[in-house]
Amino acid sequence: MYEYMKGKIILVTENYIILEVGNIAYRIYVTRNSFKLNSCVLLYIYYYCSENIKQLYGFKQKIEREVFQKLINLKSIGIKTAFNILKNDSYETILAAVYNTNYDFLLSLNKINEKNVDSLIKEIKSIKYKDNFSIDNQFYVSLKSLDYNDSDIYKSYKLINKDQPINLMIKEAIKIIESGGLNE
Repeated sequence: MYEYMKGKIILVTENYIILEVGNIAYRIYVTRNSFKLNSCVLLYIYYYCSENIKQLYGFKQKIEREVFQKLINLKSIGIKTAFNILKNDSYETILAAVYNTNYDFLLSLNKINEKNVDSLIKEIKSIKYKDNFSIDNQFYVSLKSLDYNDSDIYKSYKLINKDQPINLMIKEAIKIIESGGLNE
């Protein structure tokens, strides 16, 4: 029904923003609240309508909306669960876990179980994307053994120089993570 909305943010809360578009204000639920009051933004919209509820969900990236739609297509995953999954873990982290077949991470997501993890992988892999979400296994295992979380590992991997020996890649990633360089 809606592809996207472009407008001015007139209210920011933890779970939603109010977006003014053509003198009409819309409440739009957002997964990552890094929005600034009075800024103009374009959000890709998912319109949810049930018997008693009509809600708009907004995503900065089209691919994030696609991941959201794939999540709600799974049995046992409703709109609130899918929203909370993306609120807690970025879509990049979920895509990376899928493309690296990281069952442990995927099973740690709320309401994802052994029965639907394979469906999730199949659904997510059908998304057309630009980025490469594969990750060096030795890099992943090394940082995981140092108790870094999956999200930080995948995000740091996107930022490091990959044209260097693995030990230097790991050192660079640790430096980025420890310095807080992953914060939005």
